[in-house]
Amino acid sequence: MSMTFTLVGTAELQAVLMKLGAEAPKAAGSALVLEAERIMVQAKTLAPVDMAALRTSGHVQPPKVTATNATVTLGFGGAAAPYALYVHEGIGPAVGRPKFMPPVSALRGWVRRNIGGTEKEVDRIAFLVARAIGRRGLKPTKFLERPMLAAKAGFEGRMAKHLGSWLARPRAVKGK
Repeated sequence: MSMTFTLVGTAELQAVLMKLGAEAPKAAGSALVLEAERIMVQAKTLAPVDMAALRTSGHVQPPKVTATNATVTLGFGGAAAPYALYVHEGIGPAVGRPKFMPPVSALRGWVRRNIGGTEKEVDRIAFLVARAIGRRGLKPTKFLERPMLAAKAGFEGRMAKHLGSWLARPRAVKGK
């Protein structure tokens, strides 16, 4: 999943960017990281937890800054990469897609931790859970999308505030 926010800017934000001049992209990168970290905190609280691999895989990358713009990427992956998208977007009939039965081996650990039993019982329960998922699918959780969309409200004002703080920081005077 990829989402992009294009910052058009309120008059307040545009004024701050003009004052920053050539420093604007660097300052915007720092402000975007603060916003991304705020979003990530909310996303991690919404991410489902079994062994915490998904939740702990949430990350915010350093800003990519050019002479005229700044971008920040945030997301989930790492050890959770094989299933993060399925948890976020849902799978199978629950989201209008064909039936998909996950491998039984992928569910054995979950069954051991949450239900228990002998190895034969664990295998049988894991099969039944996989079959149920295959028939019904999994509903999407949208654990990252929901905080991203919520962040749009007031985004420009928060960016103006972050950039205003950057502008207020003491600067080294060139030539001294």
